[in-house]
Amino acid sequence: QIMTKWGLLWPWVVNRERGFVRSRNHQIMGFPEGLGHMEVDVFLDKFQEKMFACHGCAMHCEHRWEIKEGPFTGLKGEGPEWFIMVGFGAHVGNPDWDVALATEEACNRYGIDVWSFANHVAWLMELWQRGILTSSETYGLKLEWGNREAITRLPELIAKRQGLGAIIADGPDEAVRRLRKPAAAYYFHRCG
Repeated sequence: QIMTKWGLLWPWVVNRERGFVRSRNHQIMGFPEGLGHMEVDVFLDKFQEKMFACHGCAMHCEHRWEIKEGPFTGLKGEGPEWFIMVGFGAHVGNPDWDVALATEEACNRYGIDVWSFANHVAWLMELWQRGILTSSETYGLKLEWGNREAITRLPELIAKRQGLGAIIADGPDEAVRRLRKPAAAYYFHRCG
């Protein structure tokens, strides 16, 4: 029953209740600013259109959604999985579903891996927080935690290799080389 109601969002509920949700590029555990906002039930009430199943599966655990108000009105998509709540929510300090869904849709449209993208954005936001990145390196894009414009614009900037997107499009190793040496200390990765 959980899968047919929450779909692939159920791990968010379990992980948040146990205190396993990381925020702001792994700087803190928990996501207090998301309480009452970045919640599964908020998604179901405000954005979900219907549930559907993959071909040949009886589970019906996928969501079809639509944004009905605000700057992304009319935007539609499928998903999300729980990582969207973590990656485009807690990890980047964003409590707003419309931003998370619009960013997921943009990543899908441009063929950008959502997990890598969310890690890149969180890393850049921490560099901004620590003063390692300034507006001259971000081409004027302000990378404060939860900045709606920065989060939703970066997929297009990366795909078109414009401004800051040109610096990070080739991945964190190349971005570290092009930025400053202390930047590497704040990027979380494995296997390399």
